[in-house]
Amino acid sequence: MQPCHRLLLICTLMLGMLLSSASQGLAQYYHIETIEEADGLPSPDIKSITQDGRGLIWIATRAGLAFFNGVSWERALVDSLAPDISQGLLQADHNGGLWALMSGFGPALIHKDFRQWISVPMPDGLDKNLQSFTQFALAKVDTQVVAAMVERSGKMHVMHGDGWREIPLHESGITNITGMIVHNNQFILASPGGVFSVQPKAPFSVHPVVNPAQTGPVLCLGVDQRDNSLWLIGDDWIGKLVDGVFNYLFPPQGSLFPCFQEPSSPVCGADGFGGIYFSGYYGTQYFNPATGMEFMGPENGLVDNNSRTFFLDRENVMWQGTTRGISKIISRHTSGYSSQQGLLSDEVTAILRRRDGTLVLGHNDGLTLWKNGMVTIPFRKSGAHTRVLDLAEDSQGNVCIAGRQRGLGRLSPDGKLSWWSMKESTPGYYVSVVVDAQNRVWVALGNQLLVGKDGDFSPVTIPGNPFKNGYIRRLILGNDGTIYLATGNLGLLAFKDGRIRQWKTGLKDHGNSVFDILETPEGVTWVGTRAGLYLLAEKRLVRPADQQFDIRRPVYFLEMDQQNRLWVGTDNGVIRVDQDRVDHFTVENGLVGRETNRCASLVEPDGKIWVGTERGLTVLDDMFESRSSLPPLLYLNQVEAGDQTYPLGTEIEEIILPTRSETLVFRYRALTTREPKRIRVQSRLDGFDSDWVEQISPGEMVVRYTNLAPGTYQFHLKAAGFQQPWSAVACSPEIIVPSPVWRQPWFLALIGLTLLVALMLPIIILAQRRFTTRLQQEVKEQQAANLLIEAELEQLKKNNDARRLSDDTQGPPSGG
Repeated sequence: MQPCHRLLLICTLMLGMLLSSASQGLAQYYHIETIEEADGLPSPDIKSITQDGRGLIWIATRAGLAFFNGVSWERALVDSLAPDISQGLLQADHNGGLWALMSGFGPALIHKDFRQWISVPMPDGLDKNLQSFTQFALAKVDTQVVAAMVERSGKMHVMHGDGWREIPLHESGITNITGMIVHNNQFILASPGGVFSVQPKAPFSVHPVVNPAQTGPVLCLGVDQRDNSLWLIGDDWIGKLVDGVFNYLFPPQGSLFPCFQEPSSPVCGADGFGGIYFSGYYGTQYFNPATGMEFMGPENGLVDNNSRTFFLDRENVMWQGTTRGISKIISRHTSGYSSQQGLLSDEVTAILRRRDGTLVLGHNDGLTLWKNGMVTIPFRKSGAHTRVLDLAEDSQGNVCIAGRQRGLGRLSPDGKLSWWSMKESTPGYYVSVVVDAQNRVWVALGNQLLVGKDGDFSPVTIPGNPFKNGYIRRLILGNDGTIYLATGNLGLLAFKDGRIRQWKTGLKDHGNSVFDILETPEGVTWVGTRAGLYLLAEKRLVRPADQQFDIRRPVYFLEMDQQNRLWVGTDNGVIRVDQDRVDHFTVENGLVGRETNRCASLVEPDGKIWVGTERGLTVLDDMFESRSSLPPLLYLNQVEAGDQTYPLGTEIEEIILPTRSETLVFRYRALTTREPKRIRVQSRLDGFDSDWVEQISPGEMVVRYTNLAPGTYQFHLKAAGFQQPWSAVACSPEIIVPSPVWRQPWFLALIGLTLLVALMLPIIILAQRRFTTRLQQEVKEQQAANLLIEAELEQLKKNNDARRLSDDTQGPPSGG
């Protein structure tokens, strides 16, 4: 094709795309979170994004590497990297390790295996230019990681064993590589000559994946994880390779479409829902065979419309890296519209799908019609505020409008707006309107009910005049033709064949203030009230016995979808009740506004749910809902006791604290990327807690226990994210908090012995004193006795001496 013809066709198709886009209204907002330098990025200039085996999101920026720890961004300090990064590519290997190919003052390859950074030698003769490489990918051979890199010159190098080997691509006619990914453990190369594969081991043979005649130049590649198919994107087409068969997907016949035009650096990323994001010369676009082509940019919530990299994480969250920061495309499940997207005004008060397919949206002071484009119809009346409270369509295609102060309006099929005159009615607010099977129009006018046909209305006589002290809020047409009247303070009334029936709660609550009812095919009637969700019983309104239906906040609308799921519109988003789960959708996960409106809901046959709020219109599309079966990644990091820190997650069987500590501080990491602020964490400390305890501030990732008695403890932790199951329970080893010294057995024995000694010592001393006194007395007595004995002996001696002396004096006796 000649360049001028090509340019003309490009411009023609671009104009067609813009007109097509305009016909559908301006671009809708999606559930997207933007992350910029003010949010903790080292630099808004993002080079590459990946996720390692522990669930950490890593980014390469101009100012170096950083990672998301589940709460905030942390900078990774690597000595071998230059402070100013001109180029950076990140990949995670099959073992969960991280690889970074970076260029500052020259190229460098580093590897992190959860513990430390290791510098990897680069190929000999590598260009030392600041932007010397363009592609980087990892494969494996057995348990060995095989790295491949492509120089800007087109040379491909594969790290084989302890060295690098250049792959002779020129022998296959490949002069340049525009993209490289790993698919089925093979390096897949996109090139101007088509798509080729390279085996990750010797002899590193190069083979065409698709006949080059089918594709021509290929600029970008992506892998669809749902069916393991391969996306191929050229400069004017999008195709897919499934089980070896290539097909064009857009345009279907392979006609020209301006996806990319050189000079550009095309990047792309499959989203896990059968679609693909891609970016190049014309900015960022999204293509899905089910929804078509869509140009995306800041008007959709992206931080920028020019993308440098895309990455799909383990939870199907798409990360877009740009020179202005990161867009985290959390979900396309919710898309939002407001006045910026073409609505008459932000608040959507009522929704109706006409039989011709036109969507009619009610607002304050007007309507928005949406079919092949958005058309707004303002109500022009000086000084009058008209809030559209309800919409209904008759058999002729006229849309009846309950216009509060203004009256009952009629929008004809050809778009003409008129207002009926209610001569027979009393003044009041026009709050609701329904059309029955006989094409009669029923109108609620404050505390009065009117019915008419072809503009001729008359009051309805209701037995007992129940609205003497109350008012009608909304009319609902029952399956059998019953007209249900939701009232502001009289409960629920049913009018049929001239008879009236009433149901109330019998409680002194706001359950008698009714907003909506829903009859199910099973014969169950749900009632939405200011006090929450009720069931219609034989004689009164009752609370549901099933716990999952126990909703005790204002319920404004009720819908049932094709999967028999109950949708409940509340003052804070929408609650969906399924058989085995309850999901709550709020502003935090994609709704445009918080408060829903009672007549602003619609269930489509294709599964879409339309919800009108005070800030705009939200569409929930089942096609893009991600119910992840993957729980958050949970790790116990350490426990702190006093001044000591003990690492957890190892094979330690028990931790014995050296001294008593009444406080234990457990630090953990719970990682989810979809809704990190809505993560739930529960803990239990065996020996202290009797059941699981919900952590009030899980974002701190710290659990503290104080006033612990001595004993043996074991910590348990689990986490769950929004629409995610609970993780496996993480357990610490047994932690023994020793008793203090004064409670040790030997210390108690010593204290007892001391007390015993202290108690016995006075007794012993007293006994000793008594013994000493008695002994002294006995000694004295003995001494006295001894003295007496001595005196007696002395006296005896004297007597003996005197006798002997006497005998000596008388001489011997004389003989005869």
